Amino acid sequence: MSVHPCRIGDEESHFRKITTQQIETFPRERSRIFLMELKILSYNIRGLKENLSSEHFLNYIDGFHIVFLEETHVENPKELEEKFFKNFTIYWKPGVKDEARREGGKKKPGRASGGCMYGIKNDLKSAGITHEFIKGEDILKISTNTLTITFIPLYMRGANWNEHFNKLEKCLKQETVINPIIMGDLNIRIGELRPEFQKVIPSTNIVRKERISKDKKSSSQGRQFIDLCNEHKLIVANGAVEGDLEGAVTFYSPVGSSVNDICALSHNLLPNIRKFSVDQIDGSDHYPIILELNLEGNINVVKKNEEQVQQSYKNEPRLKAEKVKLKDITTAKTYRNIGSHLWLSELDLSEFFGIQNEALEMNEFTALPKTYSPLDTIYNLAAIVHLKFKENERVYALFVTIKAAYLSARPIKSKKRANYEQRFDDFMNDVSEHLEGGLSIACKQIKVLLGEEMIILAEDAETLQHMINDFCDFAETKKVLITPASCKIMIFKLSGYKRRNEKWILKDKKIDVLSRYCYLNMLLTSKMDFCDHVKALCSKVIKKLRPLLDEKNIRPKIKYEVCLNMCKKVFVCYSQCLAYDYEEIDRLQAYLIKRILKLPQEPKAPLHAHLLETGSENWSLFKLEGHLKYITSVLHKQRKNSLTYELSLLVVKRKILWAQTLSWSPNVPLENWLKTCRLLIDQQREKYKAKYLQLQQTVNAFYKNLDYSKGQSYMFMSENLTLTAIQLIFKARCDLLLLNNSYLSKKRYKLCQLCKTKAPENIQHFIGFCPSLNAIRKLYFGSEIFSEQQDIVDVLNGVHGWNALGNYLHYAWEYRCKSVRFKKI
Repeated sequence: MSVHPCRIGDEESHFRKITTQQIETFPRERSRIFLMELKILSYNIRGLKENLSSEHFLNYIDGFHIVFLEETHVENPKELEEKFFKNFTIYWKPGVKDEARREGGKKKPGRASGGCMYGIKNDLKSAGITHEFIKGEDILKISTNTLTITFIPLYMRGANWNEHFNKLEKCLKQETVINPIIMGDLNIRIGELRPEFQKVIPSTNIVRKERISKDKKSSSQGRQFIDLCNEHKLIVANGAVEGDLEGAVTFYSPVGSSVNDICALSHNLLPNIRKFSVDQIDGSDHYPIILELNLEGNINVVKKNEEQVQQSYKNEPRLKAEKVKLKDITTAKTYRNIGSHLWLSELDLSEFFGIQNEALEMNEFTALPKTYSPLDTIYNLAAIVHLKFKENERVYALFVTIKAAYLSARPIKSKKRANYEQRFDDFMNDVSEHLEGGLSIACKQIKVLLGEEMIILAEDAETLQHMINDFCDFAETKKVLITPASCKIMIFKLSGYKRRNEKWILKDKKIDVLSRYCYLNMLLTSKMDFCDHVKALCSKVIKKLRPLLDEKNIRPKIKYEVCLNMCKKVFVCYSQCLAYDYEEIDRLQAYLIKRILKLPQEPKAPLHAHLLETGSENWSLFKLEGHLKYITSVLHKQRKNSLTYELSLLVVKRKILWAQTLSWSPNVPLENWLKTCRLLIDQQREKYKAKYLQLQQTVNAFYKNLDYSKGQSYMFMSENLTLTAIQLIFKARCDLLLLNNSYLSKKRYKLCQLCKTKAPENIQHFIGFCPSLNAIRKLYFGSEIFSEQQDIVDVLNGVHGWNALGNYLHYAWEYRCKSVRFKKI
């Protein structure tokens, strides 16, 4: 039986508190985000003392953050806790001694049986995680600033199984039990049963709907447990989660094996699941089960008591929104190594192994330079795919979680880690020499791309199958276990159906072929355009900002700055792969402005109206700026024989991706190139502005006379302008007041119903010369009528003051609603 490697945890990588924007809100209130990885172990140890002499066992236990050991057989645990588990806070359920038995006519005391140990790593507290162990119920509550989990460790002995089950039922019904996780030796068999609701949960790269198990039998107790999971919406992880997709057995004996150790967790934790696995190690008749979670924080804006909010914001404390320094992000040191999901992701921010690029001296590309950024792999893949699209060809890619497969081959100790990483580097660099095939680009064969996962590339289906066979043969010589579960295939194509020969096998089992795949937290699709990824990013941004948008005591300007800076961090980090313009970013910007200013859903204001009135730049500009800075670092700072540089030259030559709007040659000095980039950004800025003005003027020629440079002064800069006034001014300047003759009005009757002049009721009439509004006009503007068009334009441009315009629109509209309501047309 093979021995599984020790899980020696690097605490800094497991628990990293990400410093983000500190939004100063009310006294002692701060917005914080944590990015944490939590590893939970459940292990029926069958006697703890027998294992304490093994250094391997102690190192193994020390690699987890929460440990639950069953059948410890420990009666007096205090001395063990102090000697062997100094890094943990330990809670014990002592074993109970069996009745004395007679041997040779003498009574001999029995050993203690049963017993459990609950361990929580001390370092959790410094990572922002607190815990509470509830004695009597033997449950553990784990809390971050945004998430609470109830860990329910179970050891359900067969003789008292019904008693344990009834206790579990009562526990799950308690309102205080939030996001439960059940783990332990339940002494049941569930075969391939699954809760009914689990059949309809959305499949992800981590969790699938179906359950597979090597133990096909189920018991009546197992069916009871599945019904309980269905009632409380608990996902059964065994055989359904990445790491255990084949449903490994957890108990073995000379007469057979089964799955008795179960993990079930709340469906609310579906986005947090990272991995579930069964470690086949010696030491007991049970194998340990391991659950790995990502605990992602959230923006925590504490809401004030529901009291009357003063819309003037006069007495509101000043809030500071920390600005993002793009120069800090885009330097060679920080930009290329920055984590992609600075606010949103569960991606580990640690750097990848530094792999020497010796293969570049030959006529092929395989490995990574020292300054490699993880997202460079995606940039390279996108360039390869689009270069092949230009030739009307498909690209076949096999994604292999090679690092996990390599780690499963042998245990390592922390002192030997550097040497181990070097062996891993050698393995990765040697792969391409044993593969025949790849795809041809500019007379060069590209076989492998390296990153978080290895990507094996081929030009046709048959070649890819041969490369899979070669790769498996090579992995076996290095004792690396490659399984179909660790492999996924994507076919990149512009159009067309799946062909008959597009099927692949590994060890007589089919490999899954996906149309969408999440790689380095980027959603890849067959067209490689990242539209779905940007859409998913925008949804995450909205979700994170929702508490801030709902907060009533924060001024609109501060809200906008926080939203702007967060979106800069997110999209600039991804910008090296986002070469196109994405409508989703425009929609996100319009949505956030609408939510900040509480603009009505109907009539729906177009994007150009939001940007013109707020004086905001299109957010696609800073995405473009980040992309151009990345391209600059590739063309002028990368080694000339690197894959990224070579592919960029081909992108220029074929005029695809970013090279559709820019031309470059190796002879262009850096200074000239930077001027060209700045010119492109300025041209794009003017292009957006001209486009928005043109769209606004199609509403009514009158609007071309408005001064949009002053928009910000009423939308964000006025200190005592109410939100109601802002909304009314916005509607008036964008012809959204739904007057009878406004461009959005569907009314057949177009004339003013307030006066008898039979004039069309448009914004000029409503603001300037409707006789029925003379008194209100006199009160706020000092004149009963504005007969000249320029006078009306001045009013709408705030010449008489934004407060005066807001008050006039409020009372004039109120008067109109009351009067027109009872008039017949």
